[in-house]
Amino acid sequence: MFSPIAIGAVGGSGTRVIAQILSQAGVYLGQDLNGANDNLWFTFFLKRPEWMAHFPDATQITRALSLFARASTTGLHGTLTPPDTQLIRQIQRELARSPREMGVAPERAEYIMNSTRAPLSRGGLWGWKEPNTHIFLPQMAQAFPRMKYIHVIRNGFDMAFSGNTQQARNWSGKITGTPLPDGPISPDELLTYWIAANQQALMHGRALLGDRFHVVNYEDLCDAPKDTLGQLFDFLGLPCPLPHMVAAIKPSSQGRHKQRDLQIFSDHQRYAANALMASLHTASDATPRQHHMR
Repeated sequence: MFSPIAIGAVGGSGTRVIAQILSQAGVYLGQDLNGANDNLWFTFFLKRPEWMAHFPDATQITRALSLFARASTTGLHGTLTPPDTQLIRQIQRELARSPREMGVAPERAEYIMNSTRAPLSRGGLWGWKEPNTHIFLPQMAQAFPRMKYIHVIRNGFDMAFSGNTQQARNWSGKITGTPLPDGPISPDELLTYWIAANQQALMHGRALLGDRFHVVNYEDLCDAPKDTLGQLFDFLGLPCPLPHMVAAIKPSSQGRHKQRDLQIFSDHQRYAANALMASLHTASDATPRQHHMR
C-alpha cells in the first residue's frame, strides 16, 4: 500500500504523457488532478511557499509525506489528530497569503481532510505525478523504502527556451544556491537550473534508490517509443500494453533549440548539458532489457 510509483522532473519535461500511460496501465495516480495530471494533494503538502524561502529539515518533509500518503490511500476522514489538523490549516494559511501562484488553492484543504479510502485495484498500484517530486528524493527514499521513482529528462537546450519557468523560480535558491529575482527568467538561468536539478536528481536517485530509480529520456520516448516504454514497464515489473500506448505519445516543441543561437551559453554550460544528456544513453546502453509486451 505504501510503496508508491512517483514521477518527477524539471517542469515541462513531458511527465504528463508518462502519467497518462501509467494511469491507463492501472496505476492509481490520485483523485484530485489538474489538466497536466499533477497530483494536487502532493502540491498542497510539499510545494509550500515557506519552504522555498527556507528549506525545511527532514522531519517536516517526512511528516508532510506521511499525511499525503494517508490521504492518498486510506483517507484522512475520521482519523486526523489535532497536530494533523493544525499542519493542514497552517499550509492553508501559507497558500492564502502567498504572493506567488502555487498551482493549488487553499480550499483544497477541505477535500484532503475529508479524503476516504482510495479505489485501488487488487494489486494496490498507486503513486503520483508532480514535477516537484525530485526536490524531495532523499526524504522520500527514507519515508517509502520500496518506492519506485521515474525521472523524466528532456533536452536541456530545448528546456532553456521553454516558457515553463515556475519550478526554476521556486527552487533555484535550493538547487543552485542562487535565488532568481522577480521578473523574466533568461535561457541562461533556465539552463543553469536544468543542469543542477537533473545532476542532483541523478545523484540522489542512483545512490539512494538504486534499481528503484529509472530515467525516461523524453527524446527517446518520442523517437523510439516502443523500446522506451518497454524499458519503463520492465522497470515497473508490469507487462507493456503496446501498441495502443504508443499512440498516446504526441511530441510537442521537440528540437526548438535548433532555431536558436546556443553561443549565448558559456562553454561550461554547453559541456555540462551535453555531458548529462550523453550519460543517459550510456546508462541505457549498459543495461539492455528484454521487454515483455502484451
